[in-house]
Amino acid sequence: MAQTGLHDATFSAPEAKAPRAGGGLLDLGSVLSAVILVSVLAGWELSVRAGVLPAFLLPAPSKLISQFLTDVTTPTILREALYTISEIIFGFAAGAAAGIALGAAIALVPIIEKIVWPYIITLQTIPKVAIAPLLIIWFGFGIESKILIVALICFFP
Repeated sequence: MAQTGLHDATFSAPEAKAPRAGGGLLDLGSVLSAVILVSVLAGWELSVRAGVLPAFLLPAPSKLISQFLTDVTTPTILREALYTISEIIFGFAAGAAAGIALGAAIALVPIIEKIVWPYIITLQTIPKVAIAPLLIIWFGFGIESKILIVALICFFP
C-alpha cells in the first residue's frame, strides 16, 4: 500500500530558467508594448486634430500634458496637493496603527475577538462611499473627516 503524505513526497528543487535572449528592458514584449502605447497616443492626437474626436469630449494628449504642466506650476494646486498628501499620510498612519493594534489584541486575547469581530465584519462590508457623506456631516468639511475616511480604507488590509 502506497503511503501518501508530506513526509513521503520526493521534492526536487525548481529548475533554473535560462535567461531570455535579449532579456531586460528591450525584450520583444516591452518593445511591442511601447509601440502600441505610442500608436494609441499618436492615433488619439491625430483624430482630435483631424476633428474625428471633438476636443471638448476627449482633448488631445498634447493639450492634456501642457495643461498638466501649467497646473503643476500654479501655487494653488501645489498647496492643495500638499494638503491632500498630508491627509493621505495621516490617514494611512492612523488606519495602520489602529489595524495593527486591534489585530494584535485579537490575536493575543481571544475574548476581544469574540467581542469586536461582528462589528469589524459589519464595518468592513459597508461600502466606504456610503459612509463618507455621514463622516463629512458628523466631522465637517475639514481635514478630520478626510483623515478618518483614509484611515477606514487603510484599516482593513
